[in-house]
Amino acid sequence: KGVAETYALAFHPKFAEKRHVFVMYVLAHKQRNQNLPKGSRISRFSVTKTDPPRLDPDSEQVVVEWLGGGHNGCDLQFGPDGFLYISTGDGAGPSPPDKLRAGQDCSELLSSILRIDIDRADPGLAYAVPRDNPFTGLPGVRPEIWSFGHRNMVGLTVHPDTGEIWESENGPQGGDEINIIKKGANY
Repeated sequence: KGVAETYALAFHPKFAEKRHVFVMYVLAHKQRNQNLPKGSRISRFSVTKTDPPRLDPDSEQVVVEWLGGGHNGCDLQFGPDGFLYISTGDGAGPSPPDKLRAGQDCSELLSSILRIDIDRADPGLAYAVPRDNPFTGLPGVRPEIWSFGHRNMVGLTVHPDTGEIWESENGPQGGDEINIIKKGANY
């Protein structure tokens, strides 16, 4: 529906019974580098039981959205805890770095790794926030945030046994990073 760039997808950890795939994509704007208030999103789609299986585009349920434009985030992975981990970018272009000052603003979903429960829903949301997320209950802070201070994450891996999270991130002027993510940490 419209023009979009797909960044990542992840199958539900219980795909055999749930038949859901989660897709991270960014809505394309007519003019490049224009911010769209809800231009980055994760959507849930049903997958048919046909051979071959097919994603049903009419089954889309938007799960979560954030500012799209420039650095949008890039990946999503399920952890061994069954929760969905999502990387978001700083929502701006490369120069100047963090133009929107999103890296230290935890009142928005930008510049963060998010952790959500897609098998339950809190009131008004298409997901639930796990009670053990590090910022749950703090006023003015989005409880979905697992870690913050990220710029432009281009890769995210969750170890299937230990749950250890590794991410790769483009830094300014070629200062790329690989980080082991800690709960509640500022990068």
